[in-house]
Amino acid sequence: MKCYGNTIKLFCKSPSVVIPWLLLLAVENVILVRLYQSFMEVVHNSDAAGMAYPAFYFKDIQEICFLIFIFFLFISYEFMRKIREVSMDEILRVRGASGGMIRSNQLLVLGTAVVVHTLNISVYLWIGYQSLHTPGFYAEEIIKMLFIDIFLLSLASASIGTLISKLANRFAGYAVMLGILFLILPNTAALLLDCQINFHIPVFALRDLIYLIPADITAISDALYGMPLEAYRAAAMLFWILLALFVVGWGLLRDKKRIRMIYGIGMAAVVFITGYQVQDKGSVLLMADHPDSVIMEKAKYNMDEGGKKEKAAFTVSAYDMELSMKKELKAVVTMTIRAEKTLPEYIFTLYHGYRIRDVVDDRGNNLSFHQEGDYVTVDNSSMTPVKTICFSYQGHSATFYANSKACFLPGLFPYYPQAGFREIYQDMVFVGGDAPEADYRIRGLGQKPVVSNLEEHNGVLEGRTDQVILLYGFYEEKDVDGVSCVAYPLQPDSYENTSY
Repeated sequence: MKCYGNTIKLFCKSPSVVIPWLLLLAVENVILVRLYQSFMEVVHNSDAAGMAYPAFYFKDIQEICFLIFIFFLFISYEFMRKIREVSMDEILRVRGASGGMIRSNQLLVLGTAVVVHTLNISVYLWIGYQSLHTPGFYAEEIIKMLFIDIFLLSLASASIGTLISKLANRFAGYAVMLGILFLILPNTAALLLDCQINFHIPVFALRDLIYLIPADITAISDALYGMPLEAYRAAAMLFWILLALFVVGWGLLRDKKRIRMIYGIGMAAVVFITGYQVQDKGSVLLMADHPDSVIMEKAKYNMDEGGKKEKAAFTVSAYDMELSMKKELKAVVTMTIRAEKTLPEYIFTLYHGYRIRDVVDDRGNNLSFHQEGDYVTVDNSSMTPVKTICFSYQGHSATFYANSKACFLPGLFPYYPQAGFREIYQDMVFVGGDAPEADYRIRGLGQKPVVSNLEEHNGVLEGRTDQVILLYGFYEEKDVDGVSCVAYPLQPDSYENTSY
């Protein structure tokens, strides 16, 4: 405890450390007080009270994450360099402490600074939750936001600063921090995207690891999806925290070679797995400049020459689907085929973001297939009579998301195979096709409260329609003139403009 206490004194006596930390607390308090006051003014204004959306308040709080990242990056860098730069007298005040003990206590003090900062932010989250009459179900999102966007983000930023402090040259450390700043600035995203698309430089593989602040920080929140609190972002933060622990621990265990080797192999494996999870995002909603964003999905369609149009010589009379929505959509779809005669091939439209694993017939025989863009051709050159065709696939779309948090799969979007070739994008918008009615049976969604145009019976969706709608997330169903409509509690005016 004495070592810890003296390390806190070292923190407080270092102007380059304590002043930025106090400045961060002061700046964020000023910003958050003014933010709260502005929302309360709207609440008390009878003409605009309905515009004080709770989602907007919490989204605006996320904008300080950029400051948090920059400040803790600098604070940790300066503080972790102190072991090299302070005079011997100050180090000897921590009596009986080894260099490893000093380093460990520096990390603990940084953690304490993060906790104090997190508690400060939590006050504004709690006040906003109470004052803006936030729906109770959103409490979990707010807790996740506090943990991921404030606590983990601060720790991860401090971890990056700790790693940079290992550089012997101070100016080299500043150069690295400036490089990081360049990568995460919103104004540079378009330039980096251009480098990746036109010059095939995978800069976003690195940017996704370093860009720890919430995605689309300046974009309007999707009321159904909620806040961007996906697992890949938490994985990016854990990556840097674990990497810093790996590097620091490796140095502390210098004299214990066997333990050091076991520790090194174990931590390296965990760091690698965590880093892989960052790249394997799954289905997430990204609005801004990013190769996997909604904007880029539409741009890619605009750059294409256009889709195909070809009517199928068969129809699908029934669909039996088993769907799983965790990181992304995973599906096994069995289709009952009706055709006047056996065909040499069967053509389907399926969004290209879904990767087909295999296709089998009703006898369990594998059928060869060719997937090109949104179009799939199943080969039946043997002219074997086919009663059913089963597709197994998984993947995601940037626009039409489906994960454990929320799902937005309108019927116009071919998230399941549809007979024939058709265009799915025209004149900057996604379009539906003229599919004939079929019988549908959908399993595997568990207890998710899904909105659909099919009837639910014991966890199974069943019915007959021309296209299936699946939707869940932050919504509420309401009855309007005998018709079931969807409204969004995080967007109060949606109750006046409900959608079917």
